[in-house]
Amino acid sequence: MYSHLALTTPVRTALDLVRELGQQAGFAAMESVLRASLIGIEEEPDLRFGYPPGFQRLARERAVESWYPAVERLKIGRTSARRMVDSFNPMSESIAESFCSFNLHALKINGFDQQVSIRDSNGFVARVDFLHEATRTIIEVDGIGKYLIEGRAAMNKESDRHNRLLALGYTVIRMRFKDLLHLNTFSAKLFAQAPTLRKFAGASR
Repeated sequence: MYSHLALTTPVRTALDLVRELGQQAGFAAMESVLRASLIGIEEEPDLRFGYPPGFQRLARERAVESWYPAVERLKIGRTSARRMVDSFNPMSESIAESFCSFNLHALKINGFDQQVSIRDSNGFVARVDFLHEATRTIIEVDGIGKYLIEGRAAMNKESDRHNRLLALGYTVIRMRFKDLLHLNTFSAKLFAQAPTLRKFAGASR
């Protein structure tokens, strides 16, 4: 027991957290458990240049084997839990990315991919958090905390990276953690900076 919550398996506990903490936080827990089941929890491999082939396929197999049966055993909330399992992604590398992914699904915006590598004529530019290729929109999350640790060199490198993305014609939207907490705040910032995304949102159809 943890407080009043009975801890069982990681999968079932993540599903229980949807009821305890709300859908957004529960979704982040679900993605974290899925990711840990695929790549471990002690020390993540070096993924700077991408994920191994078949990573997404393996994630869907894990969903069928472990998650869907657990959802069917829920007494309440099966429909919303199944919808979240259909949407979760092991490529979310932080709680902030999970929150962002949840918000994009809540807005029913189709066409975003996670952890996409972008190149220009000089080679590798960046692996971005979220990319909507049809509108050339990039969403980056997590804020500037790492630059306070890594210093000016990291900030200069990020500035160069940002400018190269702009030169390629991308719109780059930076979401702070507080921007992700409320869907209205998130959507207002997203559509203000990338209004062409509205035609990809389910609400507009």
